[in-house]
This record gives sequence, C-alpha cells and structure tokens, in this order.
Amino acid sequence: MEFNSIPTEPTYKTFLIPNEWHSRIIGFFIGILMVAIYLWMASGFINLLIGLYHSYPDNWSHGAEGMIKDTVIVLGVCRVWE
Repeated sequence: MEFNSIPTEPTYKTFLIPNEWHSRIIGFFIGILMVAIYLWMASGFINLLIGLYHSYPDNWSHGAEGMIKDTVIVLGVCRVWE
C-alpha cells in the first residue's frame, strides 16, 4: 500500500513574487495594522482619562458626553478585536 506524500508545491501561485515573500509581506502588513489598532485604542483610553480629569471641576456635562463617545469607541474596538 502506497501513501501519497503531501505535495510541497502550494495550491496557488503568486506570479510576481515567490510564495515565501508573499507570506512575509502579508504578515508585515497585518502586523502594522495590529500596531495601528493598538495605538488607536491607547490614544482613546488616554483621551478618556484626560477628559475625566478636565470634566470634574467645571462643565461636566460636555466632558461626560465626550467621555461616553470615547468609551463607546474603545469598547467597540475591543469587541471587534476579539
């Protein structure tokens, strides 16, 4: 009984660049996207804390509205990222 070995050739070909480079480029772009999303989440969290600090003494209603918006955005990004 003979077993067919797993083919080493990929099922698709990228004609412009080799498959190894194609996977590296895709991984690089996904990494950049992840870093951008992390920085966006961090800036939203920092903006939320700054808004909390400035809204306490005066004009808390305007600050609360901005904080609610920032909280919804940060939670939405966290939910999408799961």
